Amino acid sequence: MQPQDHGPDLPQMVPFRHDAPPFTDFALSTREVTWKQYLQSVDQAGCPMPQTSSDADHEVQSARDPRIRDGFPVTGVSAKHVACYITWLNHAANAAYRLPTLIEWQIAARTAQPRLWSSWERTGAAALVRSDPRESVREATVQVVASGPPTSDGIFDLEGNAGELLSDMDRLSGRESERCVDAGPDVPLVTGLGGYSVERGSGREKPGDFRAVLHSICGAPMISVGFRLAASPPPTSKRSQLH
Repeated sequence: MQPQDHGPDLPQMVPFRHDAPPFTDFALSTREVTWKQYLQSVDQAGCPMPQTSSDADHEVQSARDPRIRDGFPVTGVSAKHVACYITWLNHAANAAYRLPTLIEWQIAARTAQPRLWSSWERTGAAALVRSDPRESVREATVQVVASGPPTSDGIFDLEGNAGELLSDMDRLSGRESERCVDAGPDVPLVTGLGGYSVERGSGREKPGDFRAVLHSICGAPMISVGFRLAASPPPTSKRSQLH
């Protein structure tokens, strides 16, 4: 049965004040983009299906599979996936969502607490979804979004869960940002993407213990990496002041 054509599932945003040059206020979504949200863009705009396996010869998962229309973070996305989703969402919602910058992500993550999983917990979680078609879910690499506690600002999964793509990650490595050739000419935000994740299971996790796991997604996507949305200017509501 063809999925019904509903309006976009919009993210809940939390506004922040950026008290350093260029002093630009912004807002960040409280949750990572989920499979349920992303698949709306597949249904309505023909956006490409994310990669569900690390096997180079994997089969493309059907968007019609009801098992994947859920609250797990969408992973296995490349520049063209992100560009297509953001373009579709902005058109459908008459909005201006984008990827967060590294500085914005760090501002929001300053009070994040990693949710640590023991090997026993991970094995138990994987047993519940062992038949899932997505490798990241089946191996308990990711959890349903907002499974752990939020930051004091109400943002979930900034440490832990999926790695997250940023709009200017290449600056960390001293390289000039490269334009991802598959992003298209009208999506300048999707350049030099990168992601961050907590190093789980190492015994070294602590607030602020961020580890770069991806410096560019101009090539193949990673099945453990997804994204969340940012916007500027933020909605006119209560702001989170950076101290």
